[in-house]
Amino acid sequence: MRALIFAHFDPHDVVDPHVLYSLRCYRPYFDTIYFVSTSWLCEKYIKLVRSLVDVVICRENIGYDFASWRVGFEGLRLHEYGEVVFANDSCYGPCKDPASLFDSLSSSKSDLWGVAVNHQYRPHVQSFFMVFRRALIESGFASYFWSNVNPPPDKLNIILDYEVGLSSAVENAGFKIGGLINFVTPDLEVRNRVAEDNIPHFAGVEWEKVRQYILTENYPNPLQLYWKESMRCGCPLIKVELLRDNPLGANVKSVLEAIQDSRWYDINLIGCHLDRIAPSTWRSLFESKEVGCSK
Repeated sequence: MRALIFAHFDPHDVVDPHVLYSLRCYRPYFDTIYFVSTSWLCEKYIKLVRSLVDVVICRENIGYDFASWRVGFEGLRLHEYGEVVFANDSCYGPCKDPASLFDSLSSSKSDLWGVAVNHQYRPHVQSFFMVFRRALIESGFASYFWSNVNPPPDKLNIILDYEVGLSSAVENAGFKIGGLINFVTPDLEVRNRVAEDNIPHFAGVEWEKVRQYILTENYPNPLQLYWKESMRCGCPLIKVELLRDNPLGANVKSVLEAIQDSRWYDINLIGCHLDRIAPSTWRSLFESKEVGCSK
């Protein structure tokens, strides 16, 4: 059996349609789904979520996602499950049929598996979608890890202590990590393809800096500038921060075009979300797109 623990937070205390869509897509692949929110959800949203999951938990907004995952994990009858998946609302998608994602999971030999392995700091499974598989559960590793999760209030330290630290602990205990996306040191062909993916609609000094970063950076964050290469490898998720913040200067309009080309995901879900949480970004991003948003 397989369980999903889904961590949620929204600054406006809503459950956005893109989150409901994700849950709806994941539902067929899980025997049990826990939805753990640090927002103050009204009965309307709780009812919507309950139609898609088994358990809804609202808790105080302390400890970020790792604290939410710990709460959900503690509610499971662990002996019933061969896999426990931890995910959150930091991604749009699935933007393509998720069947290939779960096929890759089933065929993997890794004990801690994720959509993406990031090689910054040290190789680690990114926590936005990570899976504790049977060996970690039956050995007691999973229970020991989650019982000792007490996240500090600083997000960077959470990443270093728990996201990076988890993968380190898994390997030190003799288990294996792995992921659908794992760009160790991309070769020149891949780098040139990534540069082409991110050519903006304008030229200049800033773009040249981005291009040089792509050609020289050894340990890329796979869902930032390598977003399309990740899609080519089967990744069905797009990080919200890529479109909302664009921290590395990717061509985000091309991201939308790629999602539209897949003919699976309605980019109006993205438009409605960004229009609410980052309206200036939404106007800039969609000004040349025929995208509407029903209120």
